[in-house]
Amino acid sequence: GFTFVWMFLGYPFTLWMINKLKDHRHTQSLITPLVSVIICTYNEAKTIDRRIQNLFDTDYPKDNLEIIVADSNSPDGTQAIVRSLIEKHPDHVIRLVTEDERRGKVSAINLGLSVAKGEIILLTDSPALFWPGRFLRALAPAFFHRAWKSRFHRHPRCPEEYHGYF
Repeated sequence: GFTFVWMFLGYPFTLWMINKLKDHRHTQSLITPLVSVIICTYNEAKTIDRRIQNLFDTDYPKDNLEIIVADSNSPDGTQAIVRSLIEKHPDHVIRLVTEDERRGKVSAINLGLSVAKGEIILLTDSPALFWPGRFLRALAPAFFHRAWKSRFHRHPRCPEEYHGYF
């Protein structure tokens, strides 16, 4: 009886209470590394404006948010829409990189990665939207957790200049 009640009610409630007593806001608000969001597009004129506006609606500091649109030579005006957003929002970092011919999504990803400066890189498509508000601010600390960093930076494929960085 008691073991069953503890296992399904007492233990989860205890963990929930411990989590609530910890103040996570302080550490999460301090960790805001440069995040590069790469949006790969081809004929996304109908959705690209909404996608970029969705990124503006996050509460992540705009100085630490880089939006990269990697376009695969869209003939539908996607590039023109992105250029107009760049002009309308000079306070946000928006980069448009284009392929001279359509080579596919992998090529667009590589093109976006070649100009990305972020410590965290997110890949997304134009129709996909992030949850408004704290999505990026809640995500960034997860990537900067000490245990995760130590595992990543000991990985054999990690460049030598990053070893011991953290």
